Amino acid sequence: FFSHISGLTLQPQKCVLILTAVKATDENVNIIRDWLRIHIPQWINFNICNSATYLGFVIGPTANATQWKAPVAKFRARVAGIFATGQPAFASIRQYNIRAVTVTSYVSQLASPPPRVKQIELAAMNKILRFAPNSLSHGAALHLRSRSLIRFIPLEATMRASLRRTAH
Repeated sequence: FFSHISGLTLQPQKCVLILTAVKATDENVNIIRDWLRIHIPQWINFNICNSATYLGFVIGPTANATQWKAPVAKFRARVAGIFATGQPAFASIRQYNIRAVTVTSYVSQLASPPPRVKQIELAAMNKILRFAPNSLSHGAALHLRSRSLIRFIPLEATMRASLRRTAH
């Protein structure tokens, strides 16, 4: 009825049914498809799973397991790209603050920082500064930040601030 009066139609290849009460095992998915075949045959080709991405956020009961996978991968790719330019530390840090840290801000509006955010941040800072991995501890990086002109924007603080702004 809605499709008829609005002119809008669902595209099954883009639709997802997110199961919240049971796991999306093969057996459960088959039971749901059998029900759909009888009651809503137009939905038979919908993807059925426990989580899916909607507007950049992973939603569903198993979302926590994959919420940060894409943003952290993009963050690391940006850090690698900045490293590859071979710029001096000051220019690299500026690019890091502008291009890498901001990648996490969107998802962090609704999700707490990932469990290993300090390790992710420390690896990025060591790479940007062209230090050997684990040369700089997180505490030393913060000390470096407060004692010199080199100013990394703290990743975890940025994420938490984004979450708090959204909550407010």
